[in-house]
Amino acid sequence: MFNIAFLIPDENKAWSNLFCSIHLLEWFERNNRPYMMKFLRSKNNQLLNEMIDDAELTKADNGKQFFNKYFERFKTELFDVDEYKKRVKTLEPIIPIVQKCYPKFEALNKNWGFKIWDEYKININCYRKGAGYSYDCDTGVGAINFGYCSDIPEKDAAILAHEMLHLGIEEIIVRQFDLQQEEKERIVDNLCIYVFDGINEIDNSRKLSDGSISQYQEVANVCSYMDECIGAQPETNLIQSIDGFLQKFPVEKRYKN
Repeated sequence: MFNIAFLIPDENKAWSNLFCSIHLLEWFERNNRPYMMKFLRSKNNQLLNEMIDDAELTKADNGKQFFNKYFERFKTELFDVDEYKKRVKTLEPIIPIVQKCYPKFEALNKNWGFKIWDEYKININCYRKGAGYSYDCDTGVGAINFGYCSDIPEKDAAILAHEMLHLGIEEIIVRQFDLQQEEKERIVDNLCIYVFDGINEIDNSRKLSDGSISQYQEVANVCSYMDECIGAQPETNLIQSIDGFLQKFPVEKRYKN
């Protein structure tokens, strides 16, 4: 079974999480994900709003100017360890739900090498809307960042399992085939359909990403063929399926403006 550990950050890690959220605001906006900005603004916090307005400082001098201007105020005006403890208590009920995914994860691992961690470290982030993952192929260290999602156990469990699936394919498929954002999301969405099937306690209402947010028109057009390659049983050999997809749709076909 999975060992899932929710991690409460100290003030330095919490600062790092907030810094990352603000640093990536431009990326979220560029990729048609305005919810991050809306979430941070919705807190109606003067310090947060000042930091958002100064987001450009996160890109200069390794963020030192941003740090010097805001870190001390962050510690006294924003950081509250009790907020993180309350967040963990609301998330603990999703652990046994996510555990039900283990047999399917194990099948994926056995058949084509899907990566399973001995322990999944879940970084609680009070300055993020939604969830994400990070993975360093050189060190083999992976982690999940979990912000404010739905507060509904069935949906939060689905979101957490979704990010765990991302970690499982990042090195062996995403990096190996140099896949883009829309493509890896489509793959994970297909895997969710397979993994969540038959688990009544987990929300399986997430729709397949359609590539419509892409700047490349062809992405949306090839999604159905990607589904056909992956097939109804992605546990068989997903690596072979993706290879077949890329042979039919090489990069010059997928990313025509």
